[in-house]
Amino acid sequence: MESKRIVVVGATGKQGGALIRALSSTAPAFHIYALTRNASSAAAQRLRCKPNVSVIEGDVNKPSTVFAAISGPVYGVFCVTSPDPFKPSSFEENQAMPLIDASIQHGVHHFIFSSADRGGPGVSEHTPTQVPHFATKLRIEQYLKTTTASAREKCGDERRQQLLWTILRPVAFYDNIMPGFIGRSYVAMLRQMGDRSIAMVGTQDIGNLAAQAFNEPGEYGMKEFPLVGEQLTFREIQRTFREVVGCDIPETYGLVVTMLRWAIPDFGETCRFVEDGGYSWDCTDLVKEQRLLDFETWLKDESEFCKI
Repeated sequence: MESKRIVVVGATGKQGGALIRALSSTAPAFHIYALTRNASSAAAQRLRCKPNVSVIEGDVNKPSTVFAAISGPVYGVFCVTSPDPFKPSSFEENQAMPLIDASIQHGVHHFIFSSADRGGPGVSEHTPTQVPHFATKLRIEQYLKTTTASAREKCGDERRQQLLWTILRPVAFYDNIMPGFIGRSYVAMLRQMGDRSIAMVGTQDIGNLAAQAFNEPGEYGMKEFPLVGEQLTFREIQRTFREVVGCDIPETYGLVVTMLRWAIPDFGETCRFVEDGGYSWDCTDLVKEQRLLDFETWLKDESEFCKI
């Protein structure tokens, strides 16, 4: 039986890489086409060593060239978009919307979009928030739904059943707690949240759930999923880090975060969203149901601190 072809956008990033690891464990059911802007990079070369993975160089803004590089029909597409705080909001839309159109035109069965939570179930579906890149992701979600619905109306029953989408909405990432300036700044931002709890998740669980969706389209197709591993206060993050790693969690000065909030409006709005309780909705039942990695397990198994 021929392997199903899956295109993974952002293959050398955290989410794309997590999906590739998860799908590789189900080989040979899937053949993965890892899309990257630079096929000669060290990260891309590491992907070439994995079974059932082909690295293709291409521009997600020109999806026709991506599909042209693949011999045979594509079963699924995993799309994650990356914001650029110094470019207009259309930057992310230009990554995703043409890819959605091309996927429908090329007969893709299942399109998975990794978006962002914006306040929990019942809120995220219709709330753009004041965070520019959150609002952009909502517009992409809406475009995916309406474009797919329109295409389903025009096609036959068999194709209609195959034309599926799944939307993943992860909360704040554990993975942003990492060595280096970005990680220290992220931790300093978390400190400013005081005693407010923040819902968090690891990117490996995003990859795992996306892989499950490709494997079980009947269960995951045409559905939206918030992803939460654990809800923590900064004190709890500090304590767990000290217990697992054996030292204080590294962070920069609060003044640095204040300057970043002023210099990068998107970052400033993200901080305000968290301060206003955007990630503090009651996710107790969801955490129990999903049973994703908690912060302690993520630190031990996935973080860069325990690999140094």
